[in-house]
Amino acid sequence: VSFRQSAKRTELVLELSKLLLWVGIVTHAVLAFVSIRACLTYYSCSEYYPTTSYLAGISGYDKPITFAFTVFGFAFAVFDLAAFSQYKQYMGKLDSLVLVFIGLLSSLAIPSAAVMDELQSSSNMYLEKVHLLLVSGILSLKVLWTVFSLPYLWKLYKESSKARKTIKQTGVYLALWSLAFYVSYKYWKEGSFDYQNYESFTEQVFISLSLYFPYFYSRNFSHVKTKFEVEHKPLSVLS
Repeated sequence: VSFRQSAKRTELVLELSKLLLWVGIVTHAVLAFVSIRACLTYYSCSEYYPTTSYLAGISGYDKPITFAFTVFGFAFAVFDLAAFSQYKQYMGKLDSLVLVFIGLLSSLAIPSAAVMDELQSSSNMYLEKVHLLLVSGILSLKVLWTVFSLPYLWKLYKESSKARKTIKQTGVYLALWSLAFYVSYKYWKEGSFDYQNYESFTEQVFISLSLYFPYFYSRNFSHVKTKFEVEHKPLSVLS
């Protein structure tokens, strides 16, 4: 992290992976706060523990969740652009366009899914099937993006000895993420009240792992930095 200030501008430079880590932590904290608040104020969570997706459709809990996923979606888009900048040297024009298109489309759709949940809580609009289709599309595109990027991650592994340790850790993380997705989907598909708390718990684990996907993956791009710059302009007085 570096911070510079002069008479003309203020500049803050952050390592991308650190920025994405903090976005994941803040998003996670907001979702945890909403769940704890729900358990303390309305639900008896020892008997029925509501899922995050359920709370996102309940007035009073929806707005913090929408805010959290909006911030996360735009941070994910920054990650997509960083990955594109890393891999474009290995890609043809078509492959690079496909990678950045899939990444940005799925990342910027994340806030849309949260907003759709909020619309259901504040109106009589029945959007459950559309919401399910949108979430399925986002997950499918993220999986497609990951699979599409693996050959280029392997090239990075062969060319950079510094990145090998973090790439191995990324592989372990992706295996855990896949397992969490499978178990969460299994309990969701079951659709039985007897398994409600199992569904909620496994969804929480899956979402928690997903929030740190950009961080774990971006550690392979440790030299990528993000810069925030504000230019100071003198005030002009009109006479």
